[in-house]
Amino acid sequence: MIKMSNKLMICITISVIACLFCMNLSTLAATSTSPRIAVQLNDDTLVTKDNSLTSVWTTQIGGVEDYQIEGNRIVTKSKDGKLVGKDGASSPWTTLIGGVESFKLEGNRIIAKCSGGKLIAKDGLNGTWITLIGGIDSFDAEGDRIAAKYSDGKLIAKDGINGTWVTLTGGIDTFKLSGNKIVAKDKNGKLMAKDGMYGAWITLAGGIDTFDMQGDRIIAKYPNGKLVGKDGINGTWVTLIGGIDTFQLEGDRIAAKCLDGKLIAKDGLYGTWITLIGGVKSFALNKNIIAAIITDDILVAKDGIQGTWLTLTGNVKNVKLTSITAEIPDPQNENITAFKWPVPGTDTSDITSGFGIRVHPVTKAAGSMHYGIDIAAPEGSDIVAAESGKVVFAESSGSYGNRVIIDHGNNIKTTYNHCSQFLVQVGYQVSKGQVIAKVGSTGRSTGNHLHFEVVKNGSCVNPLDYKYN
Repeated sequence: MIKMSNKLMICITISVIACLFCMNLSTLAATSTSPRIAVQLNDDTLVTKDNSLTSVWTTQIGGVEDYQIEGNRIVTKSKDGKLVGKDGASSPWTTLIGGVESFKLEGNRIIAKCSGGKLIAKDGLNGTWITLIGGIDSFDAEGDRIAAKYSDGKLIAKDGINGTWVTLTGGIDTFKLSGNKIVAKDKNGKLMAKDGMYGAWITLAGGIDTFDMQGDRIIAKYPNGKLVGKDGINGTWVTLIGGIDTFQLEGDRIAAKCLDGKLIAKDGLYGTWITLIGGVKSFALNKNIIAAIITDDILVAKDGIQGTWLTLTGNVKNVKLTSITAEIPDPQNENITAFKWPVPGTDTSDITSGFGIRVHPVTKAAGSMHYGIDIAAPEGSDIVAAESGKVVFAESSGSYGNRVIIDHGNNIKTTYNHCSQFLVQVGYQVSKGQVIAKVGSTGRSTGNHLHFEVVKNGSCVNPLDYKYN
């Protein structure tokens, strides 16, 4: 044991206290690497805090016109169109591009519309921008799917950065992607939806003002403020309430601001409305937090419907929340040396079709490109994640059938296709070797197998170029 004099002990104690004091003043606010609450102040400064309502605010950047947070990623746009991003509240900013009009974060992907309507996308802060199309008016993205609308109302969509654009319909005013479903409102207020890019459009309602969809739930508002909802495209509309100005969905929860400024919320279509607070200018919610900007631009927030309102700060222009479960894989920490073989109990001898040019087994077309490998296995066999990551897609997807896409960071994704059953959902963090689905023959398929793809920097590569364990 080393003995220390009292004098030395006192010096060390003073040094530690001084260190802690300095940390409290200068770095404590930056200890959260995953911002959950992001606020644009009236002077256009962006400040953030983690999911604890009592945590300290961290000043991020000034001159902000728009911003988004997803997991630990923050991306902001300045008034001159400059886009910058960072992973974690205390990380340095990375300049992404200039001339941007609007943008969206979707998993590890960043999609942006530039001046003149050019749509571009990249995977990760350090990825390469790829031009997708020009002349578009608005866009949306969900999982690996991207949809865009021209100013004349023509709606198009594609699966993946390198996918082929498909024309969906015309005369559209607004639209949204939700899993594999596409919901759109035409210029006359007709609300319609379809399941997948190649599904048939189904008319849902007429005379709609605004709408939202999350999962299978659709909420729509009429111009007179009447709010209705339904579960599933073929579900029955339920009248929820009248006198609504704006609303938001989050999981099973529905929150709405009434025309008189009162904020109300309920869980489920048939739950009871609870009055939360009055004098609301705007609001936001995630699975844990409800936040509202009230009179005099004061931000208040509470944990859940039954929580207690806390005053967080003043001079607030806008507030956004991110899901506590969402995390963006850090490309700097992802170093894949070997994948897990995706169908336990099989090996390369069970591959029935390799990567490359082939005669298509269904269409019989010669010279068809096969973008993955087919691994034969009995229906219901386990499919496991080849590497840890975040599930960014888990829906039916045309000829792929039931499809799972996992983002592993470092601009690498894997896809698992023709599944008979999903065992994960979008947003799940999965571990290497975790069972995520079951083998099947959904979509365009001639028998039970897994069509497995590896996507690097937006392009499919031969899965057998990687090692497996």
